[in-house]
Amino acid sequence: MGFIKTNKGGNCMEAVSTLNLSHSSASQILGCEAKYWFRKVAKVSVDSDVVEADYLAYGKALHKILEDCYHIVPSIEYLDSVIDKVCDEFNVTSFEHKWGIYLSAIKYTAMHKNSGLRCVAPELVINNYGVNGFVDLILVDDKNKEFWISDLKTAAFSPEEKIKYLHRDPQLNLYTYFATHKPIIPEVLGIEDYKFVGCRYRVCTKSRHKQKINTILPERLEKESVAKFKDRIKGIPLETVEETPSEFMDRISDSIVVYDIAVPIQYMSPLETYTRHMGIRERAIELDNGAEPIRNYGNCMAYNKPCEYWSQCHGQNNSEEPLCSIVSKFL
Repeated sequence: MGFIKTNKGGNCMEAVSTLNLSHSSASQILGCEAKYWFRKVAKVSVDSDVVEADYLAYGKALHKILEDCYHIVPSIEYLDSVIDKVCDEFNVTSFEHKWGIYLSAIKYTAMHKNSGLRCVAPELVINNYGVNGFVDLILVDDKNKEFWISDLKTAAFSPEEKIKYLHRDPQLNLYTYFATHKPIIPEVLGIEDYKFVGCRYRVCTKSRHKQKINTILPERLEKESVAKFKDRIKGIPLETVEETPSEFMDRISDSIVVYDIAVPIQYMSPLETYTRHMGIRERAIELDNGAEPIRNYGNCMAYNKPCEYWSQCHGQNNSEEPLCSIVSKFL
């Protein structure tokens, strides 16, 4: 049985199908059916040399902090009390990522308060009508009696180029179907008298800066030339001092930007997207029932990252010595 519920629990609706496919699984089928088959049908373990990308942990940790307080961090003291626990939970180990998450939570809260919108569901689970997914948050405008579906991302780059085609984003359009053609989101949340007006695509950019470690120079070296300094520094144990979290956040503040982008419903295509998703779902059912998955070798290094099931198609882990070799290399 499937249902729609918030992350606070509570079943809301029975499922009407046996396979509810997520947007990520549908994308995986389109990219490489074999990868989907290894993960969801055969349930093969990922290769032993696979390490979860740190950027995924960064996003999960920030989502967790914001979800637990309905997207408004109540105080700096609250953030101080949860940052270590959340970073430990998601294995965020670097100094830069920990304090980047901390600063992002502060800036996001300021943006959210300024928007005038209220979060009524910090995570909505859809598991019905052939779809499985997690809507990051549902926002309402109590003054105008309107509501939005919102997606929160962390990204290394500005989303400004993506604005040009966000109205066609398949994930946003798929979730929008459940506010328009099959309006179970407003029914479940008790906001049927609110008008659905579109999606809010929210992005927190990440800093690439590293923590500074400054060297404290002996007085006798301070006025020497660079050449003499390099000469004299060899073998001399010099004292170092690390940049503090406050100093680091002050320095990187301009590189962490929080965007709130409106995607009006009149430019979106939820029915077309849902129909396409259900077609991909039919292929997923065929794969579940024994159809031979197609291997797309052109997708083995999607996003410059080796597939987690590399050995299933190539006979060895990606980190092992390659089967091909460089014969010559001219510069």
